[in-house]
Amino acid sequence: MGLKKGEVARRRNTKARDELTLHILGAQFHKVDMEIVRLLVQRAKLTKKVGEVKKNLGIPLVRREIEEERVEAVLLQARKLFHPNPKDVETIFRLIIATSTVLQV
Repeated sequence: MGLKKGEVARRRNTKARDELTLHILGAQFHKVDMEIVRLLVQRAKLTKKVGEVKKNLGIPLVRREIEEERVEAVLLQARKLFHPNPKDVETIFRLIIATSTVLQV
């Protein structure tokens, strides 16, 4: 027993709508990814400036207490925004901090 004519049309419309939605979501992902890259570049530039100033002042490039304060602030923000897994945000941010430390040297 096959599908009724109306059911076939409904399924075809649903598939077309879902494919369009997937395309739109993919474009939104791309936009967010490009913004993340732009912000990472901006952060890298700031990091280099901070490194130069720290060297001029003769203060340590790495200050773990400040890094931990930043991580805590990021975790708090992730929780406020209801991120499904704030620990993932922490992992990513610790990687960003580690990369920034290398840029200061």
